[in-house]
Amino acid sequence: MASRITLTVGSDAALVQRAVLAVSAAARKEDPSIQRTSIAASDESAAHRLREAAAPNLFGEGAVVVLEGIGSAGYALVAAVRESLADPPEGVFLVFTHPVGRSDVRTSELQSRGLISYAVFCLKK
Repeated sequence: MASRITLTVGSDAALVQRAVLAVSAAARKEDPSIQRTSIAASDESAAHRLREAAAPNLFGEGAVVVLEGIGSAGYALVAAVRESLADPPEGVFLVFTHPVGRSDVRTSELQSRGLISYAVFCLKK
């Protein structure tokens, strides 16, 4: 079974993309019809889009939801992330990306609460 919650931290875009593709591939092994949705944390509608993408649907289809740049998340999006992490529906895989070389308050909170099941550090040498 693929990890349902993944955090990538780092500035190497190629490594971050590789990690996102690995989660997507692992999720597709479980459900070949799974779709990936990418959401920029800086987008005004990010909280709404995250709630919509991570919600269970009528057909029980899974999803890979990639929240890009979690470090720029505002209060509404942080609340939506907490809701999504509290009880993620079956078949939903959440991937959070953080572009800086070290964690900040948002990612530290996720890690300290034990909410992240897998972390990938994508740092340049």
